[in-house]
Amino acid sequence: MGGLRRVVAVTALAGMLLLFGCQRDNRPLHERIADGMFHAQNDPQWEYVTGKYGEEDFTLNTEDYVGGIYSSRFGMWVKLYWDETEKTYRDNYAVYLRQDELIELLDAAFGEILGESSYKIYALPYRWCPSSFGRDTTARELLEADDLLVQAALFTAKDLAGREDDWQAVQEAIQSRGWSLHVNLYYVPEEHLALIPENKRGSPYESNTVLNSAFYYCRATAHIRPDSFEWMFEDGWQEGEAEQGP
Repeated sequence: MGGLRRVVAVTALAGMLLLFGCQRDNRPLHERIADGMFHAQNDPQWEYVTGKYGEEDFTLNTEDYVGGIYSSRFGMWVKLYWDETEKTYRDNYAVYLRQDELIELLDAAFGEILGESSYKIYALPYRWCPSSFGRDTTARELLEADDLLVQAALFTAKDLAGREDDWQAVQEAIQSRGWSLHVNLYYVPEEHLALIPENKRGSPYESNTVLNSAFYYCRATAHIRPDSFEWMFEDGWQEGEAEQGP
């Protein structure tokens, strides 16, 4: 229904332009229609985002008819989802606002398990946040939510011989804290660990390097909640193709 209403609004706008023209706008008709379509799509999103998080972080390029809201603070396009049940947008911007705090909490939980300095941790969005979550939502609230709002990407250069014990310790650390997390755990060569960006505000998945099986020895992915555990791979661990030293 939301899509139908937007189509009707754009059609009505085009009709008005055809019938009455625009006294102060001498642009060609197709440009005026495109401009109307841009605003019909993006103005509600702009009002939602800036009403929730303020205007200082965001820009809307009216010269680009593809549209989109850009966060100058984090250097990314803001992703929104229309919830037909609640009749409002949902987003995951709160995860980016709390990345530093999230990483601190994850580091405190997993640092000793992953091995002193030979690891890297990222905290990234996973699912859409509830519409009630916003700029005042805390890192703990994101981790303690009923749904999986955060994914943890963990990279370690530890000896993979202890991976079963490590994974069990990660699971226990999450469940004992009452968290819900989508977890990716990678065992990688030391030299590959150095290739993962130090800027933890970015994403290690921005290139395909990390996803290439030659990058890691093995990896495990699971949904972990306080009272449940679900492997994402049928056999638990997925073996990589990174070459092991002597």
